Amino acid sequence: MESDDSELLDVLSAAYRVRYHHHGRRVRLNFLINAKSGLCAEDCAYCSQAKNSKAAISKYPLVDREQLLDGARVAAERKASTYCIVISGRGPTQRDLDHIGETVAEIKRIAPNLKICVSPGLL
Repeated sequence: MESDDSELLDVLSAAYRVRYHHHGRRVRLNFLINAKSGLCAEDCAYCSQAKNSKAAISKYPLVDREQLLDGARVAAERKASTYCIVISGRGPTQRDLDHIGETVAEIKRIAPNLKICVSPGLL
């Protein structure tokens, strides 16, 4: 989206009016964890996690089970409706899927009302 900075407040105001018309003052909180950062083999020009990106981001492999569970606990404590687990890369390995799947099952045991969304790339 390209526009002159002087138009930003108009855009924000319009977005607010649309949201308020459809949802009133209700807000739904989603809590997101970047479970795997950088280290992507793809070179998408727009993405800070692409292999040739010069963005100053942290780069780390898939976080361990406890970090994912801790994030879910924080999400539940903060009354988030949804806990989102996102990982960088074109697609997950089978090991990544197994790890996330097993952890999500545990999250549902400790926080049964917390919705879970996972963005692992292309499946």
